[in-house]
Amino acid sequence: MTGPQVFSAEGPSASDRCRIWQSELRERMGLHVRQVSYPFTIARLEAARLNDVGFFRLSASSGYQVERTAYLASQDVKCLKLALCLSGTSTFQNGVDSIRLEAGEWAAFDNNRPYSSTSEGQVKLLVVTLPKRHFLGKNYELNILSMKKISGDRGLGQLTFQFLVSVFEELPSFSAKVNLPLIDVLTDMLHLAVREDEGLCVEAKPKTRLWLRIKEYIGGELQDPDLDVGRIARALGCTPRYLHKAFQLEGKSISRYILSLRLDRCRERLTRYQYQGESISDIAFSLGFNSTAHFSSAYRLRFRETPSQTRLLLKPKTEDLRLD
Repeated sequence: MTGPQVFSAEGPSASDRCRIWQSELRERMGLHVRQVSYPFTIARLEAARLNDVGFFRLSASSGYQVERTAYLASQDVKCLKLALCLSGTSTFQNGVDSIRLEAGEWAAFDNNRPYSSTSEGQVKLLVVTLPKRHFLGKNYELNILSMKKISGDRGLGQLTFQFLVSVFEELPSFSAKVNLPLIDVLTDMLHLAVREDEGLCVEAKPKTRLWLRIKEYIGGELQDPDLDVGRIARALGCTPRYLHKAFQLEGKSISRYILSLRLDRCRERLTRYQYQGESISDIAFSLGFNSTAHFSSAYRLRFRETPSQTRLLLKPKTEDLRLD
């Protein structure tokens, strides 16, 4: 995977820099620049992606105000947006709700609703756009993620903040094999961080950490048809009984989770252009199924359609992000 694409607002005059900055933010992030503060000497945007998850690091030498208009918000796929304040101060406002972020703090909100953002002085932000489809089947309450401010200096809020920054920095070194497992871990960490902040996380922390490790391990080993509880327990150095107890946080058994994740990954490939050359059976076998009959039966039961019917939904583009 290549590193982030870098777009610098450089020009002979402040007006040129502002014009470039306005163009890049609208094209890359769907934001309308309403105002900038002078002198506007430095403006830099670094953009990267992890499958369909977008990462954007913005740096500016002086304050600016941007708006996510109703029109721009309606043009993109349904996403959550995470804003991490790396330095400076930024305020986000969505209707009557307002969040002020300082360095080390972050927030989550709905990217498909209009909002405005005002950054004061020299500021640096990491913005992540996370499609809501990655939360399907997880029974997460997405409403508690909207316009929610989280402290990044303690607990799971800090762990999530550090994880996102590290993922962005290490994107060039990741192989495609780990992309979807990383996204699964991110959605779980995000939800746990918000629940902890709401006072809803009462599970013992060792079990929470083990739960995340189990899901990460499963995500990287789906291609193995012999993946089971015994193998996972041996790999993570614990007993199958303790493994089951830790995984109760998921709300389903480990075997049921493995099957559901395999089916989700198969459906993802069946609708993606880059896998059109692979047969349906090849896709199933590459994700750990060892029987086409079992795969087809489980697939119909889960999605109420056959794999062949799903393939008719093949998408012409592999990416939803505008990074060309």
